[in-house]
Amino acid sequence: MPSDRTLVQIRERFGRRFRPAFSPPGTLLDLRVAWRAHNDAVSQPPQVPPPQQPYQYPPPLPPYNLYAILSLVIGIAVFPPVGIYLGYKAKEEIARTGERGIELAQVGIVVGWVLTSLYAVVLIVWCGFVLTMMGTATVSGVG
Repeated sequence: MPSDRTLVQIRERFGRRFRPAFSPPGTLLDLRVAWRAHNDAVSQPPQVPPPQQPYQYPPPLPPYNLYAILSLVIGIAVFPPVGIYLGYKAKEEIARTGERGIELAQVGIVVGWVLTSLYAVVLIVWCGFVLTMMGTATVSGVG
């Protein structure tokens, strides 16, 4: 324990910053309490955190639905109406089995409808072009 003279010197050097809130100001009691608190904190061993729980792996995810993958691939690359059919089939099977791939099935359906509509417009324009050419050829051949 430091002497009263040492406590007074500490008090003069640090002033009010060294006074704890629970003791009356201007007394040596606050310096002694602070000194004891400091010694207690230094003499105690460091706190050891509690042991960590072992790492738990997440459960495995269900596989992707094959119809959903085929819906997207065939809807883009091969024949869009088949992609539409496979997309609806995949949504039914995913609802029944709980597999992943509902997004793939939905994208396969949307892409299938967009490309089918685009192919229909191209077919109508092409047919109009052919009929126009046949009509022009017939009219020019008669004259």
